[in-house]
Amino acid sequence: MASIITGRPVNLPELKKGSRGELVKKVQRILKSTQDYIGYVDGEFGEITESAVQSWQVRNNLPDTGIIDEATWRTLSQIPQ
Repeated sequence: MASIITGRPVNLPELKKGSRGELVKKVQRILKSTQDYIGYVDGEFGEITESAVQSWQVRNNLPDTGIIDEATWRTLSQIPQ
């Protein structure tokens, strides 16, 4: 319940280049909806996904690491799905 109150994501791992799976697909879909991601939704966190994450981070005043950390998850989780 505290995570809902604070708006913090629950149990979301850090994602970075080399990560893969359903969570990467979810991020790719979210970033496609914000027009940051132009690649295929394939679940592979590669160069294009990293670049899209950096673009999102810059636009949201986050460090542009290309890594989806807690702060980046927090902003991504606010996008309607």
